[in-house]
Amino acid sequence: MAICCDTHNGESRPLIAGLTRLANARPVPYDAIVCLDTRQQVFMRALIADLAPATAPSPLRLELIPRGVDSERFRPADAAERTRARLLLGLPEHGRIVLFFGRLNAYTKADLLPVIDAFVAASPADDHLLIVGREYPAGYSALLREAGNGLGHRLIIRKEAPPSLRPLYYAASDLFVLPGDTIIEAFSNTVLEAMACGLPVIASDWVGISDLVEDGVSGILIPTWWMPGLDRVSALSPLAQPNADHLATGQSLWVDAGALADAMRRLLNAPETCTAMGAAGRRRAENHAAATIHGRWRRLWEAQLAEAAVEPASTAAMRRAGADQLGQPSRYLAWYGHYASGVISPTHRFRLNERGRTVAVRVKPVRFYDDLLPLIHRDLLDALFAVLSEQAEWATCEDLVKRAALRSAHAEDDIRFHLGLMLKRGLLDAAPPL
Repeated sequence: MAICCDTHNGESRPLIAGLTRLANARPVPYDAIVCLDTRQQVFMRALIADLAPATAPSPLRLELIPRGVDSERFRPADAAERTRARLLLGLPEHGRIVLFFGRLNAYTKADLLPVIDAFVAASPADDHLLIVGREYPAGYSALLREAGNGLGHRLIIRKEAPPSLRPLYYAASDLFVLPGDTIIEAFSNTVLEAMACGLPVIASDWVGISDLVEDGVSGILIPTWWMPGLDRVSALSPLAQPNADHLATGQSLWVDAGALADAMRRLLNAPETCTAMGAAGRRRAENHAAATIHGRWRRLWEAQLAEAAVEPASTAAMRRAGADQLGQPSRYLAWYGHYASGVISPTHRFRLNERGRTVAVRVKPVRFYDDLLPLIHRDLLDALFAVLSEQAEWATCEDLVKRAALRSAHAEDDIRFHLGLMLKRGLLDAAPPL
């Protein structure tokens, strides 16, 4: 018997528990885990190496087979079909529609607040932002509406759509956006569906999305940067509440807000570019047609079964003896650092922007997700605001961390974590190292 499985995400307790048993079992050359993208493949290799004994060989092979898409059901719509889709869905007849389709969940999908800010900055007055998906936790839709209060009727939020309506939402839209930022979002089916429907895509340079979207050809990839400062989150990970560490790590990943707005502005003002990118995305999605992907799975299974059939019974019995291992801390940057465009270095530069200055003097509040509050220290935020307010121009990450450490009793790793939260909430401008 051969073991073959795939995983849609890279961070879950059941996954790590199961892999621990495999990693400590006798290696078998025909057992396989199917990875959905190249970055997830690198992660799985690192995770198995961490879980296995130091001298053990790899216990199984890692295959690369992405998800497939029904390219007949998800296909480009012509002008008449677009008009009909908008009518059936009760959407505005005129203006362009920027679509986000997926879970309304900053824990396991994406922080959508930056999308609203980018749309406000980039879109003309007759365009609409359409957000469709199942809300979790309760109240997230209200938070998004509050953030987009100035948009009025231009912000449309819909509940989870039944499968029969999914193609209609793509047909009604002009542009698809996904600022994926959570480690559980390892492959985006909605990006693939949008590409199959001929929509240009704006998405974060993140895990499987970077395999799907060819930057500048079928869409635009937004640079993403990890903020170091996850030691405490990592140490607590075996005891974390479900998805709490996903939120903490997602809020430490900066999806370049300026680049997101620029990309939206560029495509909303370039219909010819959108058409060309949509056509390129459709061609790329055709390589993921369901029949093609199913064929790759069948060939893998056939090869595995042929190899398993000739294994001696004594060897098969030996390999079933595995070992369990309890609560291993998640080494987030070691395992997932390559998911993003890069990791913020000590010489990256930051400064307070206008929004940050109003928060620093208590003119406006800043809101963090409730599950982050146990990790946040008000005095540490105050120290960072003070250091940044004293800085007339750019300051390096290293300089800010050192100066904030002098003002507080907190570890430098915690300071970096808080700096990342400020960056995520749009309180800072960022610049690369000189």
